[in-house]
Amino acid sequence: MGEVYRARDTRLGRDVAIKVLPADFARDADRLRRFELEARAVAALSHPNIVALFDIGTHDGAPYLVSELLEGRTLREVSSGGPMPVRQAAEMAVQIARGLAAAHEKGIVHRDLKPANVFVTKTGHVKILDFGLAKLARPEADEFGSAVTEAPSTETGAVMGTVGYMSPEQVRGQRVDHRTDIFAFGCVLHEMLAGRPPFRRETAAETMAAILREEPAELTGPGLAVPAALERVVRRCLEKEAGQRFSSAHDLALAIEALSAPSTTGTVPAMAPTTAPREPILRSALTAAILVALVVGAGGLAWYVRGRMADASSTPLTFQRLTYRRGWVSAARFAPDEHTVFYSAEWNGEPTDVFSRRLESPEAQSLGYRGADLLAISPTSELALAQDTGQPRADLAFVGTLARVPSGAGTPRTVDSNIVFADWSADGKELVVARDTSHGNRLEWPPGTPVYSSEGLINSPRVSRSGDRVAFFEFDPLNFSASVVVVDRLGKRTALTGKFQAGIPGGLAWSPKGDEVWFGAASSGLSQEIRAVALNGRQRLLYRTVLSTRILDVSKDGRVLVALDRHGGRNFFRAVADATERELSWLDFSIVTGLSDDGRRALISEQGDSVGSVDVWGELYIRDTSGQLPQKLGPGYGFGFSSKDRVVAAMGFSPPGIVLYPIPSGPPETIALKDFVVSYVSGLLAPGYQDVVVTGTESRRPPRIWLVSRDGKRRRAITPDGVSAVQPVALTPDGSFVLGQPGSQLDGKILAYPTATAGGEPQPLPGLRDGEEVAGWGADGHSFFAYRPRELPLKIYRVDYRTGARTPLGDIMPADNAGRLFRNWVIVTPDGKAYAYSVVRWQSELHLIEGLK
Repeated sequence: MGEVYRARDTRLGRDVAIKVLPADFARDADRLRRFELEARAVAALSHPNIVALFDIGTHDGAPYLVSELLEGRTLREVSSGGPMPVRQAAEMAVQIARGLAAAHEKGIVHRDLKPANVFVTKTGHVKILDFGLAKLARPEADEFGSAVTEAPSTETGAVMGTVGYMSPEQVRGQRVDHRTDIFAFGCVLHEMLAGRPPFRRETAAETMAAILREEPAELTGPGLAVPAALERVVRRCLEKEAGQRFSSAHDLALAIEALSAPSTTGTVPAMAPTTAPREPILRSALTAAILVALVVGAGGLAWYVRGRMADASSTPLTFQRLTYRRGWVSAARFAPDEHTVFYSAEWNGEPTDVFSRRLESPEAQSLGYRGADLLAISPTSELALAQDTGQPRADLAFVGTLARVPSGAGTPRTVDSNIVFADWSADGKELVVARDTSHGNRLEWPPGTPVYSSEGLINSPRVSRSGDRVAFFEFDPLNFSASVVVVDRLGKRTALTGKFQAGIPGGLAWSPKGDEVWFGAASSGLSQEIRAVALNGRQRLLYRTVLSTRILDVSKDGRVLVALDRHGGRNFFRAVADATERELSWLDFSIVTGLSDDGRRALISEQGDSVGSVDVWGELYIRDTSGQLPQKLGPGYGFGFSSKDRVVAAMGFSPPGIVLYPIPSGPPETIALKDFVVSYVSGLLAPGYQDVVVTGTESRRPPRIWLVSRDGKRRRAITPDGVSAVQPVALTPDGSFVLGQPGSQLDGKILAYPTATAGGEPQPLPGLRDGEEVAGWGADGHSFFAYRPRELPLKIYRVDYRTGARTPLGDIMPADNAGRLFRNWVIVTPDGKAYAYSVVRWQSELHLIEGLK
C-alpha cells in the first residue's frame, strides 16, 4: 500500500508515522475523493485499539496519511513461532474485537483484517491498522467484495494471506457488512490458537473453495489445549451464513472475556494464565469476567453472564438480564418476598415510570407512576417515590417531592419536598431522607429530625440491616469526588473510605450480613466497579467488568441488583446553510464548551474513559466545524474563547490552577494559585483580557466567582459565597457582568453580577425565565439567546434584555432520545445563524448477579 516514514511533528512535539500511498491514487479523482472521505471517517474512530489517524494530504501527486507512531511488531510476526498461549491469544483477541466494535458502531468495515494488519506494541497493547484502505485498494469493489485475488503476482504469500481471511460473501462478490470482519476475526483467532489459518490450501483458488464449502480445521493436535468453549466462539465467527455469526463485535468481545471463568456446569475449563495475576488497586486479588450466551430467536436476544472470583472461594457468578429496552434505569429494589423486583426507568425517550417484575418471568408491568423515580420499598411493600423532579445536581441526582404508596398500589400521597433520596428503617416504621438545602444537604431521621449536615451532597443513603446507622456517599461537587460515610442516630460520622473519583456515584447497599458496605466506584475514568468496605475501613474488590457497574440493591441471601451503564457525550453543529446537523464528537465523552463568533471553530472537552486519569478532569481540543480533525490543546477544562477567539482559558491540573492556551498554537501560559481551589474557568475578562473569571474557593468556604490576575498575584471575589458562574456562557461581551447562580442549582435563578465592584448588587436578566439558561449574546448588543436545557425539543429564543421581549429562533431536537439526557448545552453564534450543542446521555440495563461474596 505504500511506504512508511518516521517523522517529527514540530508543532505538537511528537513523533508520528507518515504513510505515502501510490501516486495512482491521485490520478483518479473519484478514488482520491473516496480516500479522503474514508480517512476522515476512520480518523473519527479514536479508539485505543485502532491506530490513531492525525492528518491526510497530498504531496507531489502522492496522497499521504499521518498517524501515531507505533513501536513493536505485527501480529503476523508475533505469531510466526506457532500457536500462542491461550490466555495471551484471548487477551489480544478481546482488544481486536473492541476495536472492530468501535469501527462498526460508526458504520466502518475493515474488509481486510489479517495478522499483518494487527500491531502489537512493546507494552502488549493491540492496534488495528489500515481501516478502510482495503476498500480503497480495490476501488472496483466499492460496494461488493470483488477483486478477491488482486495482489502483486510475485507475492504469493500476500495473495494467500489476503484470500485466506476473506468471508464467503467476499469470495462470491456479494455485498459485505460488519459480519465480514467477524469472519476474518475468526480466521485470525484460529491462527493465533493453532498456528495456521483455518482454510489455507496450496493455491488461492483452493483456499476460496475451502472458505465456501469446507469446515474450518479443528483446534486440536499436539501441543494444543484450546478450551471447547473458545473453539465454539471461533466456529461461530466462521459460520458460512453471515446471520449465524455473532451479531456484533461487542458481543464477541464479551464472550471471549468470559472464558477466564469456569462454567457452573463444569463444561467450560478455565484458561491457564501465562503470567501470575497482578495485585489490583485494592488489596484483594480479584479478577472478573463475563460469559455471554447469545440465544437468538423470535423474541430477540437473551444474555447470560458469568464471572468468577479470583480469591480463595472461586465462586462462580451468574447474571440474569431483567430489562430489554433502550433507556436508563434510575433505581431498583427487591420486594420483601425477594422474588419480585421494583425499578424505575425511562425508555425510548419517554418519561420515567415505575415497573415491577417477577424474576421467573421476563415480563414487566408498569405501575402507572409516570414521571416518578423509585426511592425505596419498605418491609410492608410501601413505596417511596420522588415526583416533580427538576434539574440534575452535580452528582446527577434529582431533587423532588417525596410521595408514599402503601402496598405498592394506589395513588401516591405527597409527604415532603426538596428530597433527593430516601430509605426505610429496618422495621419499616419510618423514613430516612436526604434533603437538599441552600448550603448543602441534610440527613434527617425521621423527616424533620436532622442527624447530620454536609456542605457537600448526600447520595444513596441506606439504613443498615441492624437499623442503627446509615451509610451514604458524601459527594464533593468542587472536585467531583466522593467518600463512603456512616452516620449513627446521634449524628456521629465515620468515613470508611478516602475520596475517590466519582463523575457519578456508583450506588451503595449493605452486604447480606450487614458487616460491609458494597458500593460502586471508578479506579479511573468513569467506569465503575463494585467494592466492599468493612466498618473498620478495610476494602476489597468484589467485581469488575468492561462495563460500568452501578450497585442498586442487595438481598439478604446475597443476590445483587446492578445497572450496567454506558455513558457518553456527543456534539452536534449546524449553520443556516447546512441541510442537516453534523457531529463534532471526538472521543467517548465529548462536550462542546465554546463556539467561535464566526461559527468556524468549536472548543471540545473530553471527560470520559479516554482521559483515564483520576488527576485529569478533561482534555481540550479545538475542532473546525467543517469536520476536520481536531487539534489537541492539552489537559484542562474551560468554557469559550477569549480575546477575539485567540485564547482559551481553562482549569489546569498539573500544577493545579489556570492555564491559557493560545489559538491556533503556541506555548500555554500557566497561572499558579496558592491556597485556592478552582472549580472551573469561565474565560478572560474584556477589555484588556488581563483578568480571568473563575469559580473557586479559599479557606474551605463555599465557592463564589472571582477575578484572578494573569500574573496570579491578585484575586478579588465579585459575588457572595455560594454563587457559581453559569455555563457555557457566563460573560457579557463587554465584560461588565458575569452570570451567576446563587444557592441550589435547582432554584433556576440566574443573575448578572457586576465585575467592576466587589459585592455589587446583582441584576436579573429581563425576559429570562426560571430554569432557562443563556446560549449566547446577540451581535446587536442588547439581546441574548435563551433555552431550557432539559426540555425537548430545545426551544431557542432571542431575548431583548432591555424590554424582555422574546422571539422564537428555532427548535433543536436530538435524533436519538433513548436514555437519560442529563444535560443539553447549547451555544449560538452572535448572528443567530449557527449553533452547537451537546447531549450527555446515560443508558443502562438492569441485571441480577448471584454469587458475589
